[in-house]
Amino acid sequence: QYAMTRSEKEYAQREFENVVAACLTVASSVKSDYEREKRILLLRYYMGRTQVEVSDDVGISQAQVSRLEKNALRLIKKFLD
Repeated sequence: QYAMTRSEKEYAQREFENVVAACLTVASSVKSDYEREKRILLLRYYMGRTQVEVSDDVGISQAQVSRLEKNALRLIKKFLD
């Protein structure tokens, strides 16, 4: 297996943040509540936290984290297609 170097990981993390930010910025023209979704995605995929950990941090239920995460990922997929 290939192990990424530290600089490759940092680059990948910055690029992921940029893609998430770009997708959610485009979506924000339709809805202005995407800061929470952005935070959820960054905590889940950048920080590697579980949905329960994210729910504690954001102050919502795990079910809400799951729903918001799913919707944000759908939005990103739509944007990239």
